[in-house]
Amino acid sequence: MNGPYMGKMAALKQQQVNEFKLEEGRRLMEEKTSRMKVIYKDFQANLSRFAEQYRNEINRNTEFREKFNRLCLEMGVDPLVSRRTMWSGLGFGEFYNQLAQKVLDICNKHRSVNGGIMKITDIITYYNRNNREPISKYDVTAALQTMNKLGTGCSILRNEYVCTVPFSLSDDSQELMNVAEEV
Repeated sequence: MNGPYMGKMAALKQQQVNEFKLEEGRRLMEEKTSRMKVIYKDFQANLSRFAEQYRNEINRNTEFREKFNRLCLEMGVDPLVSRRTMWSGLGFGEFYNQLAQKVLDICNKHRSVNGGIMKITDIITYYNRNNREPISKYDVTAALQTMNKLGTGCSILRNEYVCTVPFSLSDDSQELMNVAEEV
C-alpha cells in the first residue's frame, strides 16, 4: 500500500500519538500539582508545630528568630508580618508590628537630640536596656519594613540609620552623614 493513503495514515497515527502525549502530560501535571498541595500542607503543619514548640526561643533569641524568619521567607511563608496567617494564634503576627511601634516611639523620644535620624545600634541599645527580650539589627530592619508597607514615611539610611523625617541623600547630605560618622 504505497501512495497517498500511506501518508494520510502516518499523519493520522502521528496526530493520535500527539493527542496521547498531550493528555498524558495533562494527567501528570494534575498528579504533580496534587502531590505539591499535599507537600505544602504538610510543610505548613510541620512549620507551625516547630514554631509552637520553639515559640519561647523564637521570642527570646534574636539569632534564632532571624534564622527562623529567613527560612520561612525562603520558603515563601511570611510568618511575622501579617496578622491573618496561620501564625496569628502563636503570636508571631504581632511581633514586628509591635516592635515597629516601639522603634518609632524610641526615635520620637530622641528626635530633639538627633533631628529624626538615629543609629540603629543606638535604638537596639535603648530597647534592650528597657525590655526583657533583646532585639537585633535584623529585627529593627524587618519591623520598619512592615511599617513602610503602610506608608509611614520612615526609612533606613545606609543600612545604619533610621530616619523619621523627610530626607533625601543629596551630595551635601551624604557628606554631612560622613562627617557625623567620623565625630
